[in-house]
Amino acid sequence: MFLSECELCLFLDADNVALRPPQELLPQLHEVPAVFWPDMWPLPRRGWWAQWEAAPSQESGQLLINKTAPEVRRALLLSTLFAVRWDLFLQDMYLTSDDELMCGYGDKDVYQLAFRLLHVPFRMMADRPALLVEGKRYAGLIQLDANRSFFAHVSAAKHEMWSLLEAGTLQRCDVSEASNLSCSSRKGHGSLFIAFDQLQCEPLRVPAELLRAIQKLQKSDSPGIAGSTAKAPAPTPPTTLSQAPHSLSSNIQGLRFMQSARENEERKKLENEKLRHLEDMQWVIRGFEAEVQAESQETPPTKSTPALGVVRLYRRSYKGYNAMVEQSMKELLKKHADDAAQAEEVDQAKTLRKMKKQRMTKS
Repeated sequence: MFLSECELCLFLDADNVALRPPQELLPQLHEVPAVFWPDMWPLPRRGWWAQWEAAPSQESGQLLINKTAPEVRRALLLSTLFAVRWDLFLQDMYLTSDDELMCGYGDKDVYQLAFRLLHVPFRMMADRPALLVEGKRYAGLIQLDANRSFFAHVSAAKHEMWSLLEAGTLQRCDVSEASNLSCSSRKGHGSLFIAFDQLQCEPLRVPAELLRAIQKLQKSDSPGIAGSTAKAPAPTPPTTLSQAPHSLSSNIQGLRFMQSARENEERKKLENEKLRHLEDMQWVIRGFEAEVQAESQETPPTKSTPALGVVRLYRRSYKGYNAMVEQSMKELLKKHADDAAQAEEVDQAKTLRKMKKQRMTKS
């Protein structure tokens, strides 16, 4: 989210699907720069959370954020720090008064924690989500907007998501305070207990537009629909590297200077293979044998081959922020490229000279 190029950003997990047009949420960003959705469990009343009023934990399968303000980007950067070093902040974030980990703990609360610490406003859309149930099986969560089902996060049946939505077997079950819903959680694992007979459930209403889109994709044998019975044709491998699809982002493709030494070595071997056919060519024209022999006996001028080492890139700035660092790195890369080209020319000259001598010896 922090590195993405969008300004008005809607993030969805791969196992999450919108049941209503997401454009309906955009007016929320006129009042606050971020909209979050809750999880089932309340936050601990200790550690960082003790300084604020009691609040629900966050469920981060969907995020709606306006990144234009600098304070929002700083909050996203802080949330990134919490996420990548989650091991350092786990107990401060999720240790309860019983010295146990909170139910449903994970890196999902890093967003609301960063926004709270930096005093960036946000809105939690509801008190709690609804349960997504298939028969007597927990399938995920339904995130709400004014009690309307808005997102179906099929986290517990993600591989069957599209087939379950099409079959119409999913149910929305609202959870009240009195519902018998409990869990136990320890580091690395947890368990959830649901009293299904105490839930108020109704069939999940899937929009007709979404069902038509699922059926259309299944008829086209799309490999992106999980649970479809249609078999996707095997992809045809590209014949050359230039025909391969570019699946990397433009930022990653820009790091071509990091091409490995092994790839450079393979390229040189291929070029040398192309030169081998020259051995079969007629190098010496009849009548000029003596001149060629004399020329081959001359000592060629010694030319020192530049020692081409591994280019060492030190700390680089992000997206060209520090002009001096970027200019230094560009000069270092240019010098390395020039040395590599010079060394390659010397290697080719040596190869041709060796082949010429071999031809003269055969003659």
